[in-house]
Amino acid sequence: PHVPPAVPRPHVNVVDSLPFPGLHGLRSLPPAMAAHSVPPGSSVHKSEALAQCQKILTFFRNHKDAGPFLEPVRWKEWGLHDYPKVIKYPMDLSTVQAKMDRGEYNNPLEYEYDMMLVWNNCMTYNQDGSDYYLTAQNLRKIFQEKFKKIKIDPADMKMETRQPSLADKKAFSQNIYLIGSEDLGKLVQILDSRCDDCIKKIDPDDIEIDIDAIDPA
Repeated sequence: PHVPPAVPRPHVNVVDSLPFPGLHGLRSLPPAMAAHSVPPGSSVHKSEALAQCQKILTFFRNHKDAGPFLEPVRWKEWGLHDYPKVIKYPMDLSTVQAKMDRGEYNNPLEYEYDMMLVWNNCMTYNQDGSDYYLTAQNLRKIFQEKFKKIKIDPADMKMETRQPSLADKKAFSQNIYLIGSEDLGKLVQILDSRCDDCIKKIDPDDIEIDIDAIDPA
């Protein structure tokens, strides 16, 4: 959400961590999914949930304001030579569609991650209050409203346990500061409930996250 948070956003210092969302070492669903999850064994399966994701993707590809997000940013053509330095993980709607067509998304959260990159990248590169920033902000809000209505079967959300790569850690360093205060609070709660050592609460407004302390099992 891109509205002033109800409570002050704590300062987070990332020592070493995985990209959010994902938390590949954690096997249970984050609280953020509780409102739109269904019990294991439900008739709502991964393929159906991804079909709903495709409907949302089609909606945005046809949206009147989607022009700047339909294709990869042509930063060389436009002389935006700092773009690859600022945006480490580019994403656009055509790339999301191509990944969907190839069956690269194992679950809706992987799709959500890429869709959020589309909006977050734009808001990172463009000045707060600019037309591009405000357009991305509005589309991100619409996306979040639509995505939270998808019914997701927890049985489909098992993720492969693996050690974080250097790319994972770089992605986290960029994305942790882009998530909203509510999601940040939920992330901290998940980590704090599963590992005493990975969260260091310096004071109520200053938190340190250390991924190396998290057991990936």
